[in-house]
Amino acid sequence: MAEYKILLGDTINKSIVFAEITVDDNSDKHFSVCFSEVEPFIATYEFLKERAEGYVESMDVDSLKRTLQWHDCKIDQLADELVAGDIEELIDISLYPNWFTIEGIEDSIYFESVTVGQHDTRDILVPIDKEFSDWIHTMWDAYHLQKLPELLKIGTRQKIEEYVAKIGDEEELIKEWLRKIYQE
Repeated sequence: MAEYKILLGDTINKSIVFAEITVDDNSDKHFSVCFSEVEPFIATYEFLKERAEGYVESMDVDSLKRTLQWHDCKIDQLADELVAGDIEELIDISLYPNWFTIEGIEDSIYFESVTVGQHDTRDILVPIDKEFSDWIHTMWDAYHLQKLPELLKIGTRQKIEEYVAKIGDEEELIKEWLRKIYQE
């Protein structure tokens, strides 16, 4: 089985899109594609505090009681406790947990999970490579959760691996994109 998580490009909404592709030899569903979209944010104290306060305000009573017990604090201290803890407790960064530092920006930049799954991003995507993006979307339309003929399976893996080699260091591309959007 071959699994790939590859950067497709950014969007008109200033987020980035990955394609998660599986080409499997051992099941009836040999080919699948999911698209995930993540949005950058600068993890300033103010940003995190605002999120924490909103999170606390939106909690139901039982969740609030459990969270207060877990953090061993009073309600007026909870937002600060959450800010001081792991960022994952406040913001879902599970789709792309990497973080970056960019010259000229004091705080780290993380990526909040926006969408994942059968999310069609064609209308908002600004692809790194339009030909590859068009191809992977066409494959998704035609073969998602279907068995690929053997030659198409081999060709699919080859095309994906060529794309990955062509775009090079994904993290460098993302850093360059972050520099561009935050230094505009």
